[in-house]
Amino acid sequence: MTTAERKSVLRVLVVGVPGVGKRAVVEDFIEMRADLGEKTTSFEHGHKWTIQDCEVTFHIVDVSPDTVSDKALKRQIRACDAFILMHLVEEKKSFEVLPLIKDVILKEKGMETDLPVFVVGHRVDFKELVVESKIASTVVWDWMMNYRELFEGNQKHNSKLFGDIMERWFGTSLVANTQERKQKPKKSFFQRLFKNLKLR
Repeated sequence: MTTAERKSVLRVLVVGVPGVGKRAVVEDFIEMRADLGEKTTSFEHGHKWTIQDCEVTFHIVDVSPDTVSDKALKRQIRACDAFILMHLVEEKKSFEVLPLIKDVILKEKGMETDLPVFVVGHRVDFKELVVESKIASTVVWDWMMNYRELFEGNQKHNSKLFGDIMERWFGTSLVANTQERKQKPKKSFFQRLFKNLKLR
């Protein structure tokens, strides 16, 4: 992939067993982007939108231990640039498939050390982030990957996750410009009036 292509395209694969909240987390983020006036195109298993001339696509895929080795999934992994491996914190069995997915990703992507891979524990019944220590330590110390926890409606942590993914792929400038545009305060009436008087 050329530098120009890397700057203009980001394909994120959101993967996990059915029912762990993959679509809910992505749609929460899409809703935040819509507040900035960014139009999103939705398709059956994902969303696509453009941020500062960069096309960002999220592909949402359900897997099981039996489908991790499917050729179709391997092709999709090879075509994607960043990965979110999701499990449900309340259902520890939903994590069991993630080591298999992680191994396939590393094999198909050539064991890239800077590959953006984030393991996400999704909480539905809890409104506080209490990290499950055994899973978190496995991901961070054994896998050498990022571990996060999210719960539905927590825009701050959701935004941080996707901001970190974009920063890893595009570099800091894109994220900084986006945050600046989002956080830029509106000028007061008197500031606008003063500016207009200066221009005359």
